[in-house]
Amino acid sequence: MRLDPNELRLADGSVAALQVGNGPKRRAGSLFCAVAFVVALSTAGGFLPSCPRLFAQNTKNTECFQGPIPPDENPQYFPTGVFTSTPRGSFTAALNACRLRAMDERPLIPSASVTGRGVYRLLVEPTWEGLFLVRLNVGADGSGTLVKKEARSQLQPGILTVNMTLPVSKEDVGVFDSLLQKNNFWSMSPILVFPKDPSRPLPNAGGVVCVLEGAKPDAYHVVTRPLGEDPKGLDELTWYLFRDLAKFEIPPPPAWPRKGKR
Repeated sequence: MRLDPNELRLADGSVAALQVGNGPKRRAGSLFCAVAFVVALSTAGGFLPSCPRLFAQNTKNTECFQGPIPPDENPQYFPTGVFTSTPRGSFTAALNACRLRAMDERPLIPSASVTGRGVYRLLVEPTWEGLFLVRLNVGADGSGTLVKKEARSQLQPGILTVNMTLPVSKEDVGVFDSLLQKNNFWSMSPILVFPKDPSRPLPNAGGVVCVLEGAKPDAYHVVTRPLGEDPKGLDELTWYLFRDLAKFEIPPPPAWPRKGKR
């Protein structure tokens, strides 16, 4: 069924109409749609927004909020079903593929296309502001290059405010290799699931979401976690790439104004 661009598709398949047009009604509809998209991000796929365009048409595909997010295909960035075969898992793959595509990143699958010793790519997604990418390419000699990118916003991941390439010493690559082994990266579960139902991914309650991919000529693996959920696993790998090598910092969450005393 084809939805009207001024409608919102809910998880149960129902459709909510938005008040759009000129003046206050259009602004109210846009605000509602923006809030709906943020909720979709924090619930990792509770519903897929299909709303009026909030930004001008961009032929460079720099946005991931132009109606329903396209599926992860042509090209495909993640193995099918890696985040579970549920709608939430499909949404996670589609959303992150959209962001990687917009940030001019190529897929790391099939891993046979990877050269050198391997590639490690990290997406860091604070739910309140910013979108960051760090990619470590490890050469055959053990040295590396680091690509760091920061997008203007999660809604416009293709508009980059930072796009730099830096050398990484063999010593620093060695530290990262030791962290991969210490934390058993290649055998980590791709997602956190309900213990009594492994087919159901745990919802993301907000905060900072991290997605770390690793690819070698003979292997590929991806892991996603909310930052803080795996302090001796993915967190340690994230902080080394994000803060120690890329010199990035996560922006502070917005401060909600306190009510004055009566």
